[in-house]
Amino acid sequence: MKAVITCGGTGTRLLPFTKELPKEMAPVFIKRDSCLQTIPLIQLIFENLYEEGIREFCFITGKTKRAIENHFTADVDMRNNDLMNSFYKKLENSKMIFRRKITYAKKIPEALKNCECAIIMTPWNDYSKLTSKDFRKMKKRVIIDSRRLLADKKLDASYHALGIGS
Repeated sequence: MKAVITCGGTGTRLLPFTKELPKEMAPVFIKRDSCLQTIPLIQLIFENLYEEGIREFCFITGKTKRAIENHFTADVDMRNNDLMNSFYKKLENSKMIFRRKITYAKKIPEALKNCECAIIMTPWNDYSKLTSKDFRKMKKRVIIDSRRLLADKKLDASYHALGIGS
């Protein structure tokens, strides 16, 4: 399975935090091995999808989101760190594709072709205009909508709405 994760937008609603760090790298608390830890939001999403069996990830990012690619590139100096070791093992078993290593699609329906999971994380108007027909090009047709942009639409897909919307 492949997941396409869109990481666009400048995060203006989270300023000044997002001036230096992409919103996808915002720390979230998780409980692991009876300890409270912080990891970036995008890592939490990756690990949850990994646990569901997805091993191919395509991150659609902008030029200001280099921190995301850096985070998903194993750091040799951190390999012996217990907190990072589990994450790095998952990375080794996954195929990671970043923006500059993929072909560009001019329209969102083109990007959905042969995709198994679409994750909507930005409130772009183009997402609101998508119809069930646009998602029929996907292999598995799983949609995770963190902005609830498509919540009122009848889609021929497994639709999961998260968050509170825009």
